[in-house]
Amino acid sequence: MTDNPPSNRGRWKPGQSGNPSGRPAGIRAQAIDVLDRLGRAAAEDLVLTLIAQAKAGDSKAAESILKRVWPQPSGRAVSIDLPVITTAQDALKATALVIEAVTGGQIDPNEGQTLTALIETARRALEGVELERRITALEARAP
Repeated sequence: MTDNPPSNRGRWKPGQSGNPSGRPAGIRAQAIDVLDRLGRAAAEDLVLTLIAQAKAGDSKAAESILKRVWPQPSGRAVSIDLPVITTAQDALKATALVIEAVTGGQIDPNEGQTLTALIETARRALEGVELERRITALEARAP
């Protein structure tokens, strides 16, 4: 073995760019500005063309317009009967009911996932309360 120190070749000092001849600052912003100007200039013509296509029976054009006019809400109120969650067993029952609602088509899978996350949060909170109660009881018994 030799006692040669490790080579620093290929490394740069802190604060020194690894690519000093890289993209200059502000170039990306200039490109976005150009695209924005082009888009604004053509937007009215594009919308009018899309409306004409929709009126002519193009369902994709109609769907595109309607999605912009009436966007889908990001969430909706879901109504399913769940038990009050006061124990881990209640959380298990509630999760089973959510799975049943998803598989039965009453709610969609994303809504089911959101509900099960809420149920899990409640279960963890109950678990924390139970652990705190146990610790307090153990501390009270300790000398």
